[in-house]
Amino acid sequence: MVKNVNVALDDRDYQKAIDAKDELGLTWEEFIVEAAECLEEHGTREA
Repeated sequence: MVKNVNVALDDRDYQKAIDAKDELGLTWEEFIVEAAECLEEHGTREA
């Protein structure tokens, strides 16, 4: 099954995300999975 994710980001957050994604050479799909795995492993700044 395929799911679509739509999120609204302000310009600054969008630029931060796209810069990181591009620097890593990932697609948006790969970037989201990598981010989720990283958060699962390391938690958030608040944790």
